[in-house]
Amino acid sequence: MTRLAVKRPILTTVIFIIILILGYISYRGLPIDFFPNIDLPVVTVMTVYPGASPVDIEEQVTKPIENAIATVPNIDKIESKSLENISLVTASFEWGSDLNVAASDIRDKVGLAEAHLPDDAQKPLILKFDASMMPVMVLNIKGDLPVNKMYDIVDRYVVDRLKEVPGVGAATIMGGKQNKVNIDIIPSKIVQYNLSLSQIKQMIMGNNLTMPAGNIDIGKKKYSIRVPGEYENIEQIKHTVVGYTKMGNPIMLKDIADVTFSPGKEREVNLVGGKEGITLIIQKQSGANTVKVAEGVRKELKSLKPILPKGTEITTVMDGSRFIKASIKNLFSTILWGFVFVVIVVFLFLWNLRGSFVIALTIPFSLITAFIYLYFSHNTINIISLSSLSIALGMVVDNSIVVLENIFRHRDEEKQTRRESSIFGATEVGGAITASTLTTIAIFIPIFFIKGFTSVLFKQLAMTISIVLAGSLFTSLTLTPMLSSIILRRRRNVDEAKVFSLRMFRKLENSYQSFLAWALKHKATVLVTLTVVFVLTLGLLKFVGSEFIPQSDESMIRATIKLPIGTNLKETKKIGNKVIKIIERDIPEARAYRIMMGQSESNFTAVLGGEQGDNIISLTIKLKPKLQRKRSDVEIADVFRKEIKKIPDVYSLSVSTGGMESSLMGEKPISVEIYGYDIDATQKYAELIKREMTKIKGLKDLSLSREEGRPELWVKIDRDKALAKGISVYGLSDVLYSSMEGSKISVYRKGGKEYDIVMEFKDGTIKNESDLRKIPVRTAMGTMIPLGAIATIEKRIGPVSIEHKDQIRVIKVDAGYSGRNLGGVNKQIQKILKDHPRPPEVDYVDIGGTVKNQQDSFRDMLFAVLIGILLVYLVMAAQFESFIDPFVIMFSIPFALTGVIWALFITGNSFSLMSYVGLLMLVGIVVNNAIVLLDYTNVLRARGQKLYEAILNAGKRRLRPVLMTATTTIFGLLPLALSRGEGSETWVPLGVSVIGGLLVSTIVTLVVVPVIYSIFESHIKRSKEV
Repeated sequence: MTRLAVKRPILTTVIFIIILILGYISYRGLPIDFFPNIDLPVVTVMTVYPGASPVDIEEQVTKPIENAIATVPNIDKIESKSLENISLVTASFEWGSDLNVAASDIRDKVGLAEAHLPDDAQKPLILKFDASMMPVMVLNIKGDLPVNKMYDIVDRYVVDRLKEVPGVGAATIMGGKQNKVNIDIIPSKIVQYNLSLSQIKQMIMGNNLTMPAGNIDIGKKKYSIRVPGEYENIEQIKHTVVGYTKMGNPIMLKDIADVTFSPGKEREVNLVGGKEGITLIIQKQSGANTVKVAEGVRKELKSLKPILPKGTEITTVMDGSRFIKASIKNLFSTILWGFVFVVIVVFLFLWNLRGSFVIALTIPFSLITAFIYLYFSHNTINIISLSSLSIALGMVVDNSIVVLENIFRHRDEEKQTRRESSIFGATEVGGAITASTLTTIAIFIPIFFIKGFTSVLFKQLAMTISIVLAGSLFTSLTLTPMLSSIILRRRRNVDEAKVFSLRMFRKLENSYQSFLAWALKHKATVLVTLTVVFVLTLGLLKFVGSEFIPQSDESMIRATIKLPIGTNLKETKKIGNKVIKIIERDIPEARAYRIMMGQSESNFTAVLGGEQGDNIISLTIKLKPKLQRKRSDVEIADVFRKEIKKIPDVYSLSVSTGGMESSLMGEKPISVEIYGYDIDATQKYAELIKREMTKIKGLKDLSLSREEGRPELWVKIDRDKALAKGISVYGLSDVLYSSMEGSKISVYRKGGKEYDIVMEFKDGTIKNESDLRKIPVRTAMGTMIPLGAIATIEKRIGPVSIEHKDQIRVIKVDAGYSGRNLGGVNKQIQKILKDHPRPPEVDYVDIGGTVKNQQDSFRDMLFAVLIGILLVYLVMAAQFESFIDPFVIMFSIPFALTGVIWALFITGNSFSLMSYVGLLMLVGIVVNNAIVLLDYTNVLRARGQKLYEAILNAGKRRLRPVLMTATTTIFGLLPLALSRGEGSETWVPLGVSVIGGLLVSTIVTLVVVPVIYSIFESHIKRSKEV
């Protein structure tokens, strides 16, 4: 391959130009996103059972569905929530499962369970989790017009236009209300005219239809006959005949009800910048490019400005593309600076401009292969793929450096021609650099065999680095020797005394050789000292701490504020205004915010697993970009949390900032799960654990998943009296629901839009229990009686929800944390559980949330590291044709861990999943220096040098390439480790870990490997003599 590349330079040039063009086209065609394509393997079954309590839902709906889907293969866990009227059963599958197959299996099992569900339960709905369900943009819209007028304008002009933007999947309006045809029944009138709600409902539905009436042949054509009967205006609705008096006079709807075309009851309040406004949630289509979708939306909004009413303001509360672009830009910047640093380091070591140019040219050709791979594997440009390039940046030059050094040796020492030295120089070390590359690639193989989130997240990193390293190997054996044969000249005799870097390096070589000679005479001292340092370093781990994935500052704060159960919307709105004052007073960094209270008709929050209700305030605060403010998002969130807690009516509070773990996993950071059927016993134990956890420093937003009881009014029917009157429980429940909440009975079409026709009792009619007893109920005989004649009203407290996990009742103590590492917090929680044993009624206690994800991922990575070490050993054994030499080299690996721990400790970073990835990479990197050292020692011994002489000479001759490869890797990663821009928190620990581990292991390798090698070789020599 090398000979062909050198002899046919035009062909080689053409091949690399083609690679360059393909790489550029691939790069241009790659979508940009924050993460790789990761879909949570989750399927949810949602079943509505109107009028059922949480206990009824649990027994009659949730349990049958849980039992049915429990037999579906590859399920990791089943969680459920039984709420009033609704059952939510969520099946989480093993990572890597085919979600389409999983959903199909769930659908089949649920279909079988439907026969065991109550007759009144609606058909279960199967929902697959899709990343496109998450909003890519959230827009605030406010103006001088009333909020409901703004709703109509946004619905008519904005939504339809935005849906036409390529990649936009949905545009959901929150806040304000769409106009409806509100039929507000006056109870006294229906009693006067002896009309039932069902009778009125049937008359309206029957007069709002367009019906087919057959066909007729006229001449040669066949005509369909249709009878249009839909309402054309509100007046027609008002004049609908709903019954007749005893005298036979028609009773019109307007005689018994107020009919208006208006928004109706206030069930949701959306505050935008201090006043009621509209929020627009933009979701993308599955697989669409987040950045392009956001750009298209912004462009369309600009074109909409001229047609919107004067005074209309549109502000962006959340734009996922902005953080993505800032993070990607920051990573590209680190790659660029890494490239500059690597080239400078190469020049300082070689002190040859042409040689440095040859090596510098191999970098872009090696890296660009990654874009070709990403394009054809249907991946994206994201923080994982770009971090991979940044990590590989310093490593891709290693092979070319070795090749170039050998080419120079053949040219200068053996006086070969340009072509000969290029061919023989590259061919001679081809096997060595291939083996070295394979050891680095081998370390990533275990990632493809472990299961779980870790494998899904880092497969792309492993593949990208492997492809780049393979590209660098190909480049070093083709492009490097070809360019060397054309542009390299013989090295000039440089006066080292006049070149500072060369002069200093010569001193370093001599000093190292002297120190190595001392170390070989004091082996015990060296080994004992290094062992003590290693053991003491392990003690630093408790000060370093651990966490799952470093949280990134996304310039966003989200909060959920709960008021006592039963608080009405009017009171919640008052608290919402207090929250606004706190934001405007204490968060000057806020650029925009929105507050939502009540029950959204779109149910958008509920679909995504959020909470909503009259007593719940949900808010989002958009902050200035990270580099434009002095306080971090966590510091601002802490101040906000402190001020909100001062409000007396706040029952519970949850404040969160952005981060990879929250985005990907959707878990609470800390969740103590208490299992048991006895609700009272598990509740008391959970409250005890919660009280104890409040004493842990750094914990915040503690809450119980099972809330305090909701106040209820129970309508207890006297069955004998109801039966005598011909009234059923279901019929009565339907009357009450229609009276209080209203029921959609038909649709009114106007101007191409559809508006609901809703019937309910006039607002203010039912104010108390006494009014409730007076609700008129129609008997089977056609007479009207008050509800109180067949039922009594009782006040009770009912459970808000009942949760299961793996078919067992569970209550969770959830919490967040700040200023502490997750591992330290977990240890304190474990101590609390040990000090407070569970009562007999509690089946068992477990810790879930991010803590569980961290433990699982760390276990997987430990397995990957151990298998990686074994694979690297086996590759080296094949290379050296020896089991002893690789064993000696393996002693350099433990000191990589020493460097990682010290680097994390000094920089204040925790040991995270990213640090673990760095440690895994180090296993494949650090052995390369030892391979270079030991390989040349064996060469010198084969030439007849004695053991100590060969060790000392090999150390001096190979010091330059060892330091050169290590330094290029370190300086290539330096911009990554020092990055402070958007999203840098995620990958900084990875860069710090590799730099620290490589720095320490390189220094130690230069001493410990020769020392241990001398011990083994001396022992082998004595054994042979014996």
